[in-house]
Amino acid sequence: MISSDKSSQSFLPEQRRDFRGLGRAITQGELSPETLHQLSAQTIYLALTAVGLESVPEVLQELSPEQYQLILDFEFWNRDQFLEDHFWNLLRVIDQDTSHELLQQFLARIDVQLLMLVLNQYTRAYFPEERTDQPPTANCYTPDGGYTWVSIVELSPDRHRLLGRVLAILFETDAPKFYQLVGDLGSATGAELEEDAYAAKTRRLTDAGFPNQETAWKLNTPLSPELLRADYADKIKIVAPLSGREDLRPMLHPAIFEGRELQPLSEFIEKIFADNASTEQFVTELSLLLNAAMSFYSVNFSDADEMHLLIEKVKGAINIGLEGMAEFGPHSSAEYFTQFGLGVFYRLGLYYLAELRKVALHDSAAGSASDGASLALVQGATQLFPVVPEFFRVDADWANQQGKLEPNFRAFAHRREIDAVKIYLAGSNA
Repeated sequence: MISSDKSSQSFLPEQRRDFRGLGRAITQGELSPETLHQLSAQTIYLALTAVGLESVPEVLQELSPEQYQLILDFEFWNRDQFLEDHFWNLLRVIDQDTSHELLQQFLARIDVQLLMLVLNQYTRAYFPEERTDQPPTANCYTPDGGYTWVSIVELSPDRHRLLGRVLAILFETDAPKFYQLVGDLGSATGAELEEDAYAAKTRRLTDAGFPNQETAWKLNTPLSPELLRADYADKIKIVAPLSGREDLRPMLHPAIFEGRELQPLSEFIEKIFADNASTEQFVTELSLLLNAAMSFYSVNFSDADEMHLLIEKVKGAINIGLEGMAEFGPHSSAEYFTQFGLGVFYRLGLYYLAELRKVALHDSAAGSASDGASLALVQGATQLFPVVPEFFRVDADWANQQGKLEPNFRAFAHRREIDAVKIYLAGSNA
């Protein structure tokens, strides 16, 4: 089970860190082991990737077994694909420890099915009927005096050395596990092993509190203003407050301080923090929405830029929803938050973004976007979670700077940005 970030119920100035700030604090030893264990594995992972995984070895020693294994899940998988290069890169960093304690810890924490996937691809084992000093093929070695022979194939010299070290440490520290692994070589295909490892990883994330696909879909379904105008009795059935196993939700409190400061979201957050009773609810629900979005939009956990952009998208959608909520009666945003939770703002923001996406999809299908600016705007707005080009500004003459336009994208943060894109696309199509 992942421990919740219990310290997030109230924030001292030194706790108001984004992921990079938290990563620096972790790697510089500013957090006690007790405080580190209170953080979710996901929070630790995002903090470490923000400052660079080369600092991982010293930190990994301090983690609980559950935190360590989940961090490996985040690092080694992109959706349902095993990131083999990430495996070798982390192994190379860990192997710098000459005592081999870190490597032993790594082998104790990594999913045995994932380790088997690597061994199955790059090692061959031979079991002669009797002990022999004669290797069965070239480049074989025996750890047990000739009863078992192992060869490593199809690897670069550096990776060959690393895998040899893994096999040697396995045999020295856990001989039964070594014999089980080499004895099972070839018993399943690589595709079967990867599928089994992915299923095991998915179970661990579910057990840790990550939302399943059904929950992720519900939390990322746009909420139209018409539904918000319904009577309270009908509205509560449609916009149910977020609920679930709160003790299992991976908490991501640094996400509150990540990226640009947005209004009215920042002011709303300060009001929530002034009421200590609401702080935990806000952090819990923001974490749930972020994790649901990561699942729904199939974000790569190990891609720091992709994760950062998603956090900005979710916070941007919440900010847009807060702006739109001002149209719905005399109730304040705080009252809506108390009654319906943070999801009502997020899903309302998704509605405005979805309406823009419809316009952009129409333009894309009609081929009506012709100039570079229009093409970039349509490209961003047609994404499943719409984004806007970095060059776009509501109150600037960016359209006449065609030669300087950059293709990078950022999250929408305000309704006026959405409206301005619609107006520009309508004008370019006239």
